[in-house]
Amino acid sequence: MNMEARRTKLSVIYQGKNISEEIKSYIESFSYTDKATEESDRISITLKNIDARWLDRWMPEKEDKMEVSLSKYEDGAEESLKCGIFMIDEVSFQGSPLTCTIQAVSSPVSSDFKSTKKKNTWNHITLKDLATEIASHAGISLIYDSEKTISISSIEQEKQTDAEFLQQLCKNYGLNRKVYSEKIILYDEDTYEKKAPVAKISQKDMQSWSYLTEIEGSYTGAKMSYTDPENSKTYEAFVGEEARVLELNGKAESEADAKLQAEARLKEANRKIT
Repeated sequence: MNMEARRTKLSVIYQGKNISEEIKSYIESFSYTDKATEESDRISITLKNIDARWLDRWMPEKEDKMEVSLSKYEDGAEESLKCGIFMIDEVSFQGSPLTCTIQAVSSPVSSDFKSTKKKNTWNHITLKDLATEIASHAGISLIYDSEKTISISSIEQEKQTDAEFLQQLCKNYGLNRKVYSEKIILYDEDTYEKKAPVAKISQKDMQSWSYLTEIEGSYTGAKMSYTDPENSKTYEAFVGEEARVLELNGKAESEADAKLQAEARLKEANRKIT
């Protein structure tokens, strides 16, 4: 029986041109970090540079775009993973021997999404519409993958970048924010945790692994003291059970809104113990 050996192929489209064949003999290493939320996805490619072409005619430029995918071939079958679209944010050279390392991120680094601190007031808007405006300003689109309709009567963006402001809102309401292939994606983590797995990884598939769980730090309930924007009075909202209570402070539109935020923060705190 003729069994085809396992092999992996890296495909790179650089500034709209497929350069996979040109660079395949130069690749020393490749890494891809896929973040669930908050931080940007990242790739790193280290290339042989003996003839110094990466310092000359093939010199990468910051903010150039790269579309990257991985393909695995084994026994005649192919599996592909689209890593996404990235923008170069760092180029470094090492020697000897001479190498070039390209670092790129999924965030829209050519905009002020993560760099400019702003002051804005948002009135009578849903989180989805607010995020759509931020994405449009960054020159990318929004995917809102949640059944939650979160209405906000008034909120201030006080000396925060758009990335920080949107991340804080998502954290308050139990949503995750991710940037992937020139899109901002907001999704409901609870919904995804209930889905069937798309793959299973066994111990024999891993070079190494670790597991950590903390005995202390879990909560059975959360109590949120919140200020009503209509009358500036302070109220309390409670979710869960009385035993180990997480104490929270914040702003909320109503008791229902406060409970939604408290539940999100409670789940976030409990996820960190494992």
